[in-house]
Amino acid sequence: MAFVDNEKVQTSVYLRVIPRRFDYAVYHGIYGGLCLTGQCTIDLLRYFEIPRSKAEAIREGRLTSEQAESFVPYFVSKRLLVPGNFGEEGIIVARQQQRKRELAAGQLIRAVQLILTNHCNFRCEYCFERLGETPLAQTMYAHSSPERIESQCSPANATMSCEQVEAYLKVVMETARRAGNNALAVQFFGGEPLVNWNAAQHVLTNFGNGKDGLALTYSIVTNGSIVTDEIAHVFSDFQVPVIVSYDSPKGDSRPMTGGKRCHDAVRRGIDVLKRNGIRLALNAALTNATFDLFDRDLIDFAFNHGVYEIGVILDLDPSFYERHRADEIVDRLWEMRVYGRSKGIALTGYWHQIFQGIAANDRYGQIGFQNCSAMGVQFSIEPSGAVFACKASGGYFGNILQVADLLRSETYRKYAMRACISPESCRNCEIQHFCGGLCLGSVENIYGGDIWTVEKTACDLYRDITRRFTASVTEQEVPAFRLPVRR
Repeated sequence: MAFVDNEKVQTSVYLRVIPRRFDYAVYHGIYGGLCLTGQCTIDLLRYFEIPRSKAEAIREGRLTSEQAESFVPYFVSKRLLVPGNFGEEGIIVARQQQRKRELAAGQLIRAVQLILTNHCNFRCEYCFERLGETPLAQTMYAHSSPERIESQCSPANATMSCEQVEAYLKVVMETARRAGNNALAVQFFGGEPLVNWNAAQHVLTNFGNGKDGLALTYSIVTNGSIVTDEIAHVFSDFQVPVIVSYDSPKGDSRPMTGGKRCHDAVRRGIDVLKRNGIRLALNAALTNATFDLFDRDLIDFAFNHGVYEIGVILDLDPSFYERHRADEIVDRLWEMRVYGRSKGIALTGYWHQIFQGIAANDRYGQIGFQNCSAMGVQFSIEPSGAVFACKASGGYFGNILQVADLLRSETYRKYAMRACISPESCRNCEIQHFCGGLCLGSVENIYGGDIWTVEKTACDLYRDITRRFTASVTEQEVPAFRLPVRR
């Protein structure tokens, strides 16, 4: 957007200014677009809080002509300068109206999580799975929906057949195509999805990397213990990145069936994947069971095995946030992140995606959510065809074979709109429009299915970790604006 010299601009009411040690970070409170700048730029942004034209700023000696040609277009592109008297209060309303149209048409469906099986060859202490093996009161589904409880307890929901997975995926693909989408992300999940390798292989060989104008990308979350060269070859053929769940090279929080330690089996699986050139990341759970094990040994393990990304999943059990203070959790994450960077290893997670949204330019507009795809962008499909928001959630949308009814369901609408309607207690929070809150499954469990209630301990954690990212980010990582020197 170009402005002539006499057209007035004003500073956005969504300007956010974060003082740093030697400079400032600024971003738009809805769209993000973080950049680093100095005191002179901050003073100018405050100057334009009253609508003014470039010509006025030059005449009043606040800007030279050269500076005006640099400053105004740059911050217009960042949406931090807007047309004079522009009503920004309509941005959120417009976003909500657009989302209602998109969800009704199926346009939001950009990912599908296929629960290939609810069986697993591991018996992790903290897992939400454990099909029928753990007393319901001890699982994160204890206060979940009746549909989720029925799904978890039903022997008929144990394994997805090749015929079922093909039928389910065809429905999702047709829904995406009809909505005008051109890509769909497919994740194989469980249980341990490789227990049902036949179904995963059936999808890859029958659907490939796209059909009829719809591109398909794949990923799998696995414990890695039963990977073979044959499986790895197929993953290589279809460019399937693999996320291996592994918490620590020490401790026994992830025993295999029969109580056997998992470490040798996981290491062997990682070596097979690396040998076949598979893009690989680790998923580590930071939980009550693993907190004391979450240390530099995990970074060293990843480095020694040629793995350069670790996703850290925070505990889905609400008691985690009662036992460990927010600052204690953040300190542990930050210590690991700093050490990881020294080894060239990135630590990521939902807690990191908030900062990614602030750093990017309208990341929500690109991906359709803040830090939780369960808010309307993803179908998690059980072997029975039941569709939930995600595997950790009790949000039941319907059956995939009745997809039209599913898209009209009140539950799907509620979860989809949660991504652009903030709870009242989030108002005026510095990360309001970039944060989806604590994992929906945890929130449901704490508050009896209510996804609108905010867990304040998690809020403290997310704000603190985001501030640390903002304070430490460099000009090599995000743009910087320096006002040209007056001549």
